[in-house]
Amino acid sequence: QVMGIIAATVLVATMSMMVLARLRWPGHRLVVGSVLIGWVVAASVDALLVPMLGIPQQNVAVSIFVALALFLVFLWQAGPLLVVCNPDSFVDVIVAMDASLLVVVSLPFVWATGFCFLLSCCITEGREESHAQGEEAV
Repeated sequence: QVMGIIAATVLVATMSMMVLARLRWPGHRLVVGSVLIGWVVAASVDALLVPMLGIPQQNVAVSIFVALALFLVFLWQAGPLLVVCNPDSFVDVIVAMDASLLVVVSLPFVWATGFCFLLSCCITEGREESHAQGEEAV
C-alpha cells in the first residue's frame, strides 16, 4: 500500500507541479503544494479502493500516515534542492528519495529482527523455568 501511495503521489505531484507552475506559484509553495496535493489524491484513492479488498481500515490508515511521514522527510531533505532547481543537485534529490524508499523496504526487516529477539528472549526464559522445575523435582 505504501509503495502504491508513493507512486500515485509522485504521478499526481508531477502533473500538479506543472499546473501550479503555470499559475506562477512561488518556489516553496509550488514544491510543498504539489507533493501534498499528490498525497491527498493518492491517500483518498487508497482509502476508497483498499477496503474493497478486505484489508482492515486500521492498516489503511497506518499506510497512509507512513507515506505522509516519508514525504515530509523527503520534503525536509530535498525540498530546498527542488526549489533551487539546480541540475547539479538532482542527484541529491534522487538520493533523498531513495533513502525514503529504503525506509519502506527496511521496515519488515526491522520488524522481523525485533520479533526474533523477542522470541529468543521468551524461549530462553522458558528453558530456564523448565530447568529450574526439573531441578526441584529431583
